[in-house]
Amino acid sequence: NSVASSINDVAQNTYKVTNNSMVKGEWYGSAFSVGRYIITNRHVAKGSERVRLTDINGKTHETKILNISDQYDLAILESIGNKNKGIELCKDSNLSLMSPLYNIGNPRGEPFIITSGYFSGSKRPKPFNTNSDFIVHNLIGTQGQSGSAVIDFNNKCVVGVVTGLLSQSIVGFSIPVETLVEYIDIYEKSLIGVK
Repeated sequence: NSVASSINDVAQNTYKVTNNSMVKGEWYGSAFSVGRYIITNRHVAKGSERVRLTDINGKTHETKILNISDQYDLAILESIGNKNKGIELCKDSNLSLMSPLYNIGNPRGEPFIITSGYFSGSKRPKPFNTNSDFIVHNLIGTQGQSGSAVIDFNNKCVVGVVTGLLSQSIVGFSIPVETLVEYIDIYEKSLIGVK
């Protein structure tokens, strides 16, 4: 990761997700570009084969869901032709307590809101049925923020993916960047049949 991502880079590579699943009706989430993929949560993308993405300029695109993982609560979406390389990934999620963080998401469908906060606690299991430890922070974690990138303010890179909150409080949980990298790697190996 040689080039850090500015706030403008993050904004230009963040999307509002609208999922019109026949099962649940219409609901919202967030997503962001990483390399040649767009990343969101499984619980944002599930129930559909395609979702609608809206960028910060208001342009809307339909995109295909390439893979959904119950194990990681992550989903990979097809790129929509963004010429940028997406947001830089941090090397790891080993942050110091009170390290500043921010994200750009779509709380309750309200588009492209920046929230800021700090790293609140060491990795731990989250009260959701997934096979990963999670980083803890105090970023807003309401519906619609799920799938947004958690950005390490100092190093200007993705440290995690927002996935949930604790009992409607300001304690939020995010999937660590190491888990995201592992998931993308497993997906790419599956494309070429490597076990």
